[in-house]
Amino acid sequence: MVSYKAICAVPEVPLLYSEMEHRIRLYPPQSSPMSSPTSLQAGNRCGTVCAVLPCARETEGRAVADILAVLSPETVLCTVAVDWNRELSPWQAPRAFSGGEDFGGGGSEFLAFLIGTLLPYLSKTYGFAQYALCGYSLAGLFALWAMMETDAFAGIASMSGSLWYDGFLTCLEKYGSAHRIPGFPVYLSLGDRESAARNPHLASVGVCTERAADILCASGCCVKRASNPGNHFADVAQRCADGIAWICGEIKNKQHL
Repeated sequence: MVSYKAICAVPEVPLLYSEMEHRIRLYPPQSSPMSSPTSLQAGNRCGTVCAVLPCARETEGRAVADILAVLSPETVLCTVAVDWNRELSPWQAPRAFSGGEDFGGGGSEFLAFLIGTLLPYLSKTYGFAQYALCGYSLAGLFALWAMMETDAFAGIASMSGSLWYDGFLTCLEKYGSAHRIPGFPVYLSLGDRESAARNPHLASVGVCTERAADILCASGCCVKRASNPGNHFADVAQRCADGIAWICGEIKNKQHL
């Protein structure tokens, strides 16, 4: 398997946001000419798709990148460490678990950071012109919600997305009834045991994901539905890599049409 070399993409600028520092990493293939910041900056990467993946911890991207090296070796992965429950929730909502924390509703601010700071920096510094927004669990919810808020991303991948989130389907239905986005690629995946969760709220994820897929299809999106064996916590890196590889492949295919 081709290994990836982690690169701290943005040490030159103070990416401070909401009193926390977003730790940004780029994962290009180590064996490619893009294996160092210098070579990344030297070339024209306008045909390269950069997949943006919010993560709970800075180091989570490496396992995904190792798999992507085989599945989609031309894809650049950019991970962003976030304050999970606060920055990935589109609006405030009560906690999903007893003893957990409520959702802070900071999604709008985080999205503004992505499209106002991170993407312009990556485009200017490395020449990327096409971005996919990808996410697992709550980050998958955020990715789909962001699709309704901005056209900065050429595709969306939501793996085991928390589409049970209070008010999300209502929001998506309103969006779907008012917008047509023909051919826009969306990847939705779910574990085949996720609907067996003991928490009834979380157990509705299967129904919610199917409903979301139907709404998006009716809006003209090119929706890929994928089922994976296991519950919500099985093979997370593989599921993320599968979704990223598919969505970036679709974006590249559209470039050549």
